[in-house]
Parts: sequence; C-alpha cells; structure tokens
Amino acid sequence: MNNLESTDILREVSPKVIFLIPLSLSCLSCATKATPSSSDSCSIQRSAASVRCAEIFDPKEAVQNDRAFESSEFILKTANRNPKGTAQDLNENGAYGDKNRAYDLNKSGSWFIDNQKVGMDAIVTGVYKEDADAIERGIKILRWGFAQQKEDGSYSSGDAFHTVSYFLAAASRAVLHLKNSKFESRFSDDIAHLSTGIEKTANWLIRKDIEEPGLQIDSPYTHRFYMNGVAIGVSGLLLGRNDLILHSQNLIKQGLVKQNADGSNPEKGGSDTSYHALGLYFAAQYYSMVASGQLKADIKTMGEKGAQWLASKVLESGDVDSSQNTRTGPSGEKRYGTELKTVTYFMIYKALAYWGQILGQPKMSEAAQNVFEFSKGLKKP
Repeated sequence: MNNLESTDILREVSPKVIFLIPLSLSCLSCATKATPSSSDSCSIQRSAASVRCAEIFDPKEAVQNDRAFESSEFILKTANRNPKGTAQDLNENGAYGDKNRAYDLNKSGSWFIDNQKVGMDAIVTGVYKEDADAIERGIKILRWGFAQQKEDGSYSSGDAFHTVSYFLAAASRAVLHLKNSKFESRFSDDIAHLSTGIEKTANWLIRKDIEEPGLQIDSPYTHRFYMNGVAIGVSGLLLGRNDLILHSQNLIKQGLVKQNADGSNPEKGGSDTSYHALGLYFAAQYYSMVASGQLKADIKTMGEKGAQWLASKVLESGDVDSSQNTRTGPSGEKRYGTELKTVTYFMIYKALAYWGQILGQPKMSEAAQNVFEFSKGLKKP
C-alpha cells in the first residue's frame, strides 16, 4: 500500500483527521508525486510512509477540545476568574519571580526558566476573559524567557531539562490558544516570534544527548513524562511538525506504564496528591489536543483510575489528605532548598474538574468544587 492510499483510509476511519504531515520534506515530495517509477527513491519512501506518517488533527479543532475546559463555567469562576490579577510578579522586562528578577538585574546567580511558565496563565485567561492587557502581560513574560535562549536552543537555567520542558509545555499551549483566538491578528508578530523560540527549544529537548540523561533524572517523577509529552506534542501541533508529534507519543507511553494498581502515579518512591494532579492535568491536555487511536484510549483509562484515586483523597471539608505525600505538604521537599513545597490545591481542583468533564462524571466535578471552596480560606489558594 502506498502512502496516498493509507492517507485515504485514515480519513475514512478517522473523520476528524484533517491532514497528514509527512516526517520530512522528502516524504512530502514522495507523497505528492503522481507516478514514481519502481527505481525511484520515492518507491522506497512511500512503502515506509504509512508507518512513519501519523495522524495530526486540525489545530483549531484541537484547541476547541482544550478550550471546552478553559472556558467552562467552573474554570472561568475559579482558576481563570481574575485576568487582571494573574501573573503580576514580573518586572518591566518580563522576568518573573524573585530569582529571575534578580538575575535580570544582576546578570548573575541562579534563575529558572520554568518560572516564566505563568505567562500561559495570563494569556489563556486573557483569551477567554477577553482581556488584552492580560495577554500582553503573558507575552512579555514568555518573551523574557525566550530572550535567555542560547543559539542552540538551550538555556542556562537550573535543572535545565526539566525546567525547559515545563516552560515549553506552557508556552506552546499558550501560543496555540492565542493563534486560534479572536486576538490572532492583533498579536500575529508575537505569535511568530514566540513560535520561533518554541521550535528551537523543542529541537534542543529531543536531542539524544539531552533527552536521554534528562529522562533518567525524570524517571522517579511520573508527572514529568506527561509534561514532556505535552511540551513536544503541542509544539508539534502548533508548528505542523509530525516528527514532534510522533516523538511525544513515546514520552506519554513511558508515563502510562508507571501507574500503580490503585490508580496513583509514583512520585519519588511513593505518591503525592499535588504532583499526581499535575500529571493528570498534563495528561488531560494531551488527551484533548494531541492523542488519537489506542493511545487516546490508554490515556483515558489511566486518567479515570488516576482521577478516582485523587478524588478519594478529598476530605468532606474539601481539604486533601497529604499525609502520605512524598514531595509536598508537611513532610515534603523544599523549593530552592529553603521554601517548603505546599499542597497545590489549585492544581488538584483543576485536574479533577478536567477529568470530570472528559469522563462525564459529576462526582469528580463536585470534588473539584469542594477543593476550591476549601482553598479560598487559605492564604495561598
């Protein structure tokens, strides 16, 4: 079967698939060449193309799936309720947080590229609350991040592989939403600029000499594999890069096999409600925007088990049982070696709400509401 025939079959069995992007330009030229001869190199490439060329969904449709969550009534009243107050801890250049502002001022000391990820929150909230000021603030934050990028796509940030992946996951998603919104023409130059930085970052992350040691470090932290999958997969969707889509699938699969029988996803030798929720949140994004076929079904199975486990940790008061947490809460790690990592209630209610919406399970949505109500009484919700 040649590649054109395989494309037609994919369109028949997967009507939501809009197009296929070949893995390389040579694949593209062969896929569109009308009558290659048997001695033509295209004959060989066509025979492999049905394996190497994978489904890519229409980016607008992919965003619609994710938009259904970000613009839902619950999220617009909770996480996305206040665009003017979102991501305000930046300086005039866009450096976000104490560490990055100090680095921006002194050009020395430690800094972390993932602190700039909050640019996504401002952009997405701005898009769905129709607040251009929030979008501009988010763009400034992301632009500062990409301004620190080296020629090869890397950053001098601490814990580079992980922090860069976290930043890329946020930036690619933010730009994809912005590009497919009513604000696209207004911010077209910013979209183009940020997309260039996103592509350079993705290319650096998937380099074998970067990725292999990075994934070794990530191994005890299940949520990072879903984060990595979103970073590369959503970048591929934004850029029209099928090779990135294919690459991301393996990252997601590495996360799926880690799930415990009780539905928890391991974090540093045990379980942790905060990081478990973060992993579920990234898995929901990948499920909604990138996944298809059997992988989509497998993510849904994991997500249902994982969300049920997380919901079981929600107490009647709306607090979350963190007594067994390995990374956040009273016995958790210290951020930057000094600040105790607290339970991230906002991520827990967002993960429960997203999976409750995907699965059509009101009890998960109710648990999300309870967690949000409890978090309002805390100093840092």
